[in-house]
Amino acid sequence: MLRIVDEIAKAVLPESVFSIIPAWVLTVIDIILVFIAARLIVLALNLLINRIMEARINSTDDMGRKRVLNTVGTVFKSIIKYVVYFLAIAAVVGILGLTSAMTSMLAAAGVGGLIISIGAQGVVKDIVTGIFMLFENQVAVGEYVTACDVTGIVTNVSFRTITIKGWRGELNIIPNGNIGIITNYSREPYLAVADIAVAYEVDVKKAMEIMLDEAKKLCNSSEGLLSEPSMLGINELAESGMTIRMTVNVRQYDGHWGIERKLKQNIKQRFDAEGIEIPYNKVVVIKGEEAASTLG
Repeated sequence: MLRIVDEIAKAVLPESVFSIIPAWVLTVIDIILVFIAARLIVLALNLLINRIMEARINSTDDMGRKRVLNTVGTVFKSIIKYVVYFLAIAAVVGILGLTSAMTSMLAAAGVGGLIISIGAQGVVKDIVTGIFMLFENQVAVGEYVTACDVTGIVTNVSFRTITIKGWRGELNIIPNGNIGIITNYSREPYLAVADIAVAYEVDVKKAMEIMLDEAKKLCNSSEGLLSEPSMLGINELAESGMTIRMTVNVRQYDGHWGIERKLKQNIKQRFDAEGIEIPYNKVVVIKGEEAASTLG
């Protein structure tokens, strides 16, 4: 890389300039050119990887394979970034003439001891954890997960970090070494739960039939639902009413919260049309003779 940078500098600047400019200025220019070259190489290789992965992703309809291809692309880009910038730093060390000093220091202290002494053990832990995460295929780009109390869609996976985008759009960058438990919602069908409260005065059997009917209609109109709804029955007896629970399987993170909200909305509208009352706190006021007769 250093030789390439020197050739670029000689091609851009005339030879007479090198005799006028102080040596330290030339050194600074060489360092700047090294990092510019490294940046351009990273951008070019990332563009190439993006085009290759886009072509492969567009050639398949399997969502799981698309997520794997996205993850592979981000991993390759991460590797390229680390390798190219490592070579750039090595080139800068050569420009500054610190090669022999660096070699002597590493030989005296030991590479492992040097890494620990500068506090890089956390980085090593992140990288090792990231390698196992990728090797075991624990997460992939585009999947909906929870990690370190952060829930959202995985937008990037690298050897050091995982990036999760929350539902409000916030990006959470988590070091791999800090991840203890990962909950992946995108690998298996998810259970959508609808808890509907009704008053004690209503016909429970009729309310359950309405709930099942609305759920079946939603199943027929939505591709996200996988199975027939299951009526579990009365789940809770509260002060003002009772709660009826119904469940239905949805696809691997196909927006089960949206399914639940839509199902509850449809049931509420049907309850209103059928005269099924939703429980709420009531205040009964008794006046005059009626109050006296009630009190005895």
